[in-house]
Amino acid sequence: MSDSLNYLARRVANDAWFLAPALALYARSEGLDDAALAARLRCPMENLPLLRLCRMPRAEPPGFGQDVDRIAERFAVEAEVLAQVVRRGQNLLSLRASETPASDAGYLLAAREQPDEPPPPVEKKP
Repeated sequence: MSDSLNYLARRVANDAWFLAPALALYARSEGLDDAALAARLRCPMENLPLLRLCRMPRAEPPGFGQDVDRIAERFAVEAEVLAQVVRRGQNLLSLRASETPASDAGYLLAAREQPDEPPPPVEKKP
């Protein structure tokens, strides 16, 4: 596959509009490299960059099935396997989006005295 397509596929690796992040998260969750991912999808390795550059299938039925069937037909991928991979990837994307660090969510941690430390002295004003 051309270096240009591989470059483009890497550029969209975190853009949820494309299939790339769903495929990447699925592969990571299963411990798959590109060759193993292609084997799981039952497609030639040369098709992976093209798959990554596909638009993410619509989430809701019947659009999801229609989109998956169209992608599977175009890139010689087994539709049922692609559907499973994409759904898992979409779920992992949703989980990743919902995991917001506490500092980003605006949480504040309350300061408290440690039980083994005496309280600070109180000054009396005359």
